[in-house]
Amino acid sequence: MDNARVGLSSVASVRILRASRLIDKDFDYILPPELLCHRGSVVGVPFGKSNKETLAVVVSIKEKTAESLKTISFVLDEPYAITEESLQLASYVSDQIFSTFGDVCSACLPSGLHTSCKNFYTRGPEFSKLLLPMGRIPTVMKEKSLTPHQIYDTLSTLLVSGTSQSEEVLCAAWGKKMICWLREKKILTRTACLSWRANVKTQRCIRLGEDSDINRIPKGKNREKYLQLYDYLLQAGNDGATVTNMRDLFQLNLSHLKTLERNGIITLFETVFDRSIPVTIKQDPPGSHPILTPEQSKAYDRLLILLQENKPNASLLFGVTGSGKTNVLLELMDACLKRNQSVIYMVPEIALTSQAQEKFIRRFGETVCVLHSGLSEGERPDAWVSIKDGRKKVVLGTRSAVFAPCQNIGLIIMDEEQDDSYKSDGAFKYHTRTIARFRAAYHNALLVFSSATPDVESFYKAQKGDYSLVMLENRYGNSVLPAVRIIDLRADAERNPSVLVGTELRYEIGANLDANEQTILFMNRRGYHLFLSCRACGEVIRCPYCSVSMTLHGFSSKRLLCHYCGYSLPQPQICPSCSSQRLYHGGGGTEKLQEELEELFPNARILRMDADTTGGKNAHEKILSAFRNKKAD
Repeated sequence: MDNARVGLSSVASVRILRASRLIDKDFDYILPPELLCHRGSVVGVPFGKSNKETLAVVVSIKEKTAESLKTISFVLDEPYAITEESLQLASYVSDQIFSTFGDVCSACLPSGLHTSCKNFYTRGPEFSKLLLPMGRIPTVMKEKSLTPHQIYDTLSTLLVSGTSQSEEVLCAAWGKKMICWLREKKILTRTACLSWRANVKTQRCIRLGEDSDINRIPKGKNREKYLQLYDYLLQAGNDGATVTNMRDLFQLNLSHLKTLERNGIITLFETVFDRSIPVTIKQDPPGSHPILTPEQSKAYDRLLILLQENKPNASLLFGVTGSGKTNVLLELMDACLKRNQSVIYMVPEIALTSQAQEKFIRRFGETVCVLHSGLSEGERPDAWVSIKDGRKKVVLGTRSAVFAPCQNIGLIIMDEEQDDSYKSDGAFKYHTRTIARFRAAYHNALLVFSSATPDVESFYKAQKGDYSLVMLENRYGNSVLPAVRIIDLRADAERNPSVLVGTELRYEIGANLDANEQTILFMNRRGYHLFLSCRACGEVIRCPYCSVSMTLHGFSSKRLLCHYCGYSLPQPQICPSCSSQRLYHGGGGTEKLQEELEELFPNARILRMDADTTGGKNAHEKILSAFRNKKAD
């Protein structure tokens, strides 16, 4: 017996993306026969009493009676389906840590996808019923003082046959309640789309026309340029070349190209522009990479054996600063790519991706893709799709890159693995290490933790034998570590309580400027950060719950506030450690430090790099490039 005869329908069980734990469970929806759907498909469903269009992921499909069930509205294109690996990851993570199934699935999708659904309406199958007698005028129409004929006339203007109109426009005219009634009566049909698809970037290109003939090239002063362009496009073949490059190369403007198009010499067309690779970076020729030292080669050989075992392995690459850990990892990535496997390489900060990106592209070419939260709304789906379809085999990014939709992963690397930035403290709380372990086990891949100061947990597991321990004990080229001095600023603070640059540091910076050398100053605070300290014993007043220094707020109230937990207390008059009354307001952030340096060295060119100055596009790289090119002191 068929399903229709016994009253059965295809019903999909879905999990809502970005759901709270209260609704982190399966919800059943009717799957219309015209929608192609499977486990992992991302769908739009009317959710809750308001029937708000919400994204969800299908976890199962079954045949059952479908009384009083809502219907799935739409299915996203196949490239945005959640993989089986990601579904298993979501189940594992939601069981292990305080997160929901939907949180994990959302992290596996391009950022911003869940916020960009827009509803559109077209004429429904019952549209003409507005012209038929209804008996009583519905309440929703009475509230707006409208008749069915008035609504029909307005909709006929807004919805010309075959066209659609956005929900915002219709709701602005009659309100949400009226639109919902019209949809329930099938007078209107709702569809949905993703607005960020419009962010796909295209570029104009040219190629030789199908019937191009060199004899039809116009004569005149530009004929020589036209002939050169013709020869170039003949070599380029069907792929053609970009209009921008041809204009620059042959000094031709768009009107010249239009002339050639009218003569049938060339064809203008649009192609999707891949924003994941900077066009200014070219791949180095083979054999131009650094040769490993004997110690590095030994470390590489040990890691290569683990990579080739085709089973889950984890290793700690523990090397002193400057020992060449990156060179070893690049060779290992090369070996992984030769096995036709993918690589995920993570760094703790976005600023580090801009430095590593150039090095990676020079080494691995267009197979490299950068993935982090600093990408634009258009770049994120570009990068995500290029990874999923296998065009990009090397993923470089911050902690979010651990969710990259790579196929056949062979190697996952966490550089500077001890860094706290690998812990996510947002709505979805997780440690990158947890996700990386699962993915390495799923793909039978090698997971490498690299650090000069490894995490205590990682080092303990390496000592126990849970991880393989690979050591690099010598710096590259037998260079020595720089001398480190700890300078007591209390004597300077006696003369100026707010001083950040002490006498010795001021002398060293001045000496660098005189020698035309550069100086880098690190500070772990931005802006103006004031704390309360004791001149006698050096004690800093800390939060009793968080063990971090408390910040002084208010010139009148004088209260100390913890920026982590919100605990506050009145400013004490004596030191709680030594009972001295010699308390002072000290400290400062990067902005205060910059002002002090500008006052001490008015002729110095100073760059500041913190969260306040790196909010713009490629801001990290611009600052680093300026310093690298000695445009700052």
